[in-house]
Amino acid sequence: MKDFVEAKKIFELVYDNKDTPYEIRNSVIFFLNNIDNEIGYIRPNISIFKEKNPGRDPGSGQHLLFGTIPVNYDSNNMNNKKVYGATLEIQGGKIISENTFAGFELRTKSYFQKNNEENKINDSRVFLNYKINDILFVSPSYYIFEKDGQDYHLASNSFNLVKKNEFFDINYSYSIGYQDYRFNKDANSNRSSNIIGATFIINDFEVIPSLGREIISARDDQYSLVNNFQSLKINRNFYNRRFLAEIDYFKVNQDSKEVDPLWAIKRSDEQYNYNLSICDRTIVIFSYFACIGYSKTENYSNNSIYNYNNNQIKLTFRK
Repeated sequence: MKDFVEAKKIFELVYDNKDTPYEIRNSVIFFLNNIDNEIGYIRPNISIFKEKNPGRDPGSGQHLLFGTIPVNYDSNNMNNKKVYGATLEIQGGKIISENTFAGFELRTKSYFQKNNEENKINDSRVFLNYKINDILFVSPSYYIFEKDGQDYHLASNSFNLVKKNEFFDINYSYSIGYQDYRFNKDANSNRSSNIIGATFIINDFEVIPSLGREIISARDDQYSLVNNFQSLKINRNFYNRRFLAEIDYFKVNQDSKEVDPLWAIKRSDEQYNYNLSICDRTIVIFSYFACIGYSKTENYSNNSIYNYNNNQIKLTFRK
């Protein structure tokens, strides 16, 4: 353990030296991460952002109550406005045995409204990654989400098969869990999902596609859902690894199992999420480099009360 601590001090001196070329600094962080896994680490990241429509408000329009009664909705509240805020994320972990890594993630996201109100979203997760053999991993986790009466806990366990070769990696994950809502017990549900993905390196591009399906079986079938999703991530370093570009696309089709009695319709949504970020490893503050990012979410539903657009611009400092 003492050797790891001493090695970390040396690597940190190299990393924090402003004269160290960024391509070397990027290699050093790889060794620092491995050392942190051995001795344990706590790593904070902070972001400041400007977000439009954080409340996922549908905007003004007319909707049909009970499928027949027209209702006019006038969107005139702070949830639909542009707001500023900050996000603090703290990650930590440690290798606790030869085959086991234990970790945690904490996040708090705060919105600051013009009328000095502040809305918060808090979530946290603790997890274990246990390596059974070279291709099979088990990962139990416990997740807590808190936001304006939507609080819930989610306990889950995933089984992961990973096959690696010289050109690409393929992984399959099966997960089961139970979601427990604090206030709406009818929404308590069993969850299961299947996800298959891969990682390719193509001309210095890291390409990560995935497909998945999630089944949510709630105590009241009104809250039961089937989610089919697909994602694509593309990462690439530029100019001798000074810049890092990240593109993330995620689409989910969400179908309710039962008719919503209020709107007299079986809800079906199609949601698109886009993320783009550019990082510059020469802009460093306390060993953290700067990234500027843009994200957009579009939700289209057969019930227009659930249609919305949301976008965010943020500045993040991370390792």
